[in-house]
Amino acid sequence: IDDTTPNTGSIGGKVVARDESVPVIWSSNGVSGNPADVAYNAIPGINENSAAPCNGANDGACNTQQIVAFDPGVNSAFYAAGVCSASTASAYSDWYLPAVCELNDQAVAGCGANMDSVQRNLDDHPNVAVAAQISSLPNVVYWSSTASSGAPVGQEAWVHFFVRGGGALSYADNKNNTFAFRCTRALTLSRCQP
Repeated sequence: IDDTTPNTGSIGGKVVARDESVPVIWSSNGVSGNPADVAYNAIPGINENSAAPCNGANDGACNTQQIVAFDPGVNSAFYAAGVCSASTASAYSDWYLPAVCELNDQAVAGCGANMDSVQRNLDDHPNVAVAAQISSLPNVVYWSSTASSGAPVGQEAWVHFFVRGGGALSYADNKNNTFAFRCTRALTLSRCQP
C-alpha cells in the first residue's frame, strides 16, 4: 500500500491475486498451451533493458498489453499474460502479469531503488497470509512479463523462484516451461479523511 499519494484522499499500491493460476507456458503459437506449442517471438520493448514502449523490468501492465497485442488471435487461456489480461477476479478487469522487478526488486540492474515488490513485502511482513501460503508450498517458480534480452532473443523470459523457508532467485528460463504465476493489479482506494 502506498500512502504517499498527494492530498487526493486516496492510497495507491498493488495487489497480487490470492490464488495462483494453473501453470502455463509463457507464450503460445495459438495451437494450444502445451510446451510443444510455445512461440519464441521476440516481442519488442518488454525485456529487462527496454525503456520503450515499456520499462520492461518494472512495468508489468505495459508488458502485458504488448504481449497480448503481439498475437491477438491466440486464446488467452494458453499463456500467462493472456490469462491475467482476461481475468475478472474479484470483479476487476485490469489484472496483468507482473514484471520481474515487481516480483523481486533485486532481480536485475534495471529495478528502481527501493521499489516495492512481492519479495520485499514477504520479507518485510512475513506473517501476512500470502507469505504463509507461499512458505507452506514446495519451492515455487513464477513467470514475469519481462522477456530476456539474452541469446537467443525470444527464447527466454524472466522468472522468480520463491524458496520455502526464505530466500529467492530471479533468472531467465525457457518460455516452453510451465510455471505458476499470480496476476497483479494497481490498487486505488479512497481513505477516510479526519
